[in-house]
Amino acid sequence: MIDIHCHVLWGIDDGPKTLDESIQVCKMLKNKGVKSIVATPHYIVGSTYQTNAAAVTSMTGQLNKVLMQKVPQIEIKPGMEVFITPDIIDLIKSNEILTLNGSKYILIETSLNSIPIYLEDAFYKLRIEGYIPILAHPERNRTINTNFKLIEKLISNGVLIQVNHDSLAGRYGKTIKNFAETLLKKGLVHFIATDTHCVNDRFKGTEYLTKTLDELIGKENAEKLISINPSRVISNLSVESISPVVEKVFFLKRLFNF
Repeated sequence: MIDIHCHVLWGIDDGPKTLDESIQVCKMLKNKGVKSIVATPHYIVGSTYQTNAAAVTSMTGQLNKVLMQKVPQIEIKPGMEVFITPDIIDLIKSNEILTLNGSKYILIETSLNSIPIYLEDAFYKLRIEGYIPILAHPERNRTINTNFKLIEKLISNGVLIQVNHDSLAGRYGKTIKNFAETLLKKGLVHFIATDTHCVNDRFKGTEYLTKTLDELIGKENAEKLISINPSRVISNLSVESISPVVEKVFFLKRLFNF
């Protein structure tokens, strides 16, 4: 697994508090099958979570040096989870915020309760400038997770969708789990990520995740979401859509005569 959404840097958001905790998070993820991580600390304008691009890049380099000695065979790439703002293009151009590993892909989050009226306009401006927005865990947003049409519209306008492992594991309740599963079956997801914040987060590992995805959408689709597409992001290549699951509705209708 390549994890494109992970709060692994220390002392700059609600992730690990110390470098040692960061190392423990990396060790935990490696032991559960993750081979590469994009560090995505929150960047929220006007908050305490506003560490700039240069500092995040520097901390990523520091962590990689330590990991070479203490947790080899796992590598950290620089990135951010940027809270949506109408000024996002200016923040990119002023080198204040980071895309994912310097690519054209940028991870965007919204409030969990609503979406701003400028959401689609901000995504449009990103696309005009050559960037590809990845919407983080929309299944957790109370406005979005009742609106498949909005997800479909965003995707048709070039937005990619990232779903959390914990959503599929039921951590946030049945409504979110069911919405995430339906998104997958409709082919409306491009990435699964851990969104890990600490060593005690309940990531069940890539074996569990692969098995869950295999049962929902098949092995080929599962591989795209946890390995192929994340690899393409950090290499700045185009990602692949997954195939929708063809439900056997016709067979059931014939069987039960309805």
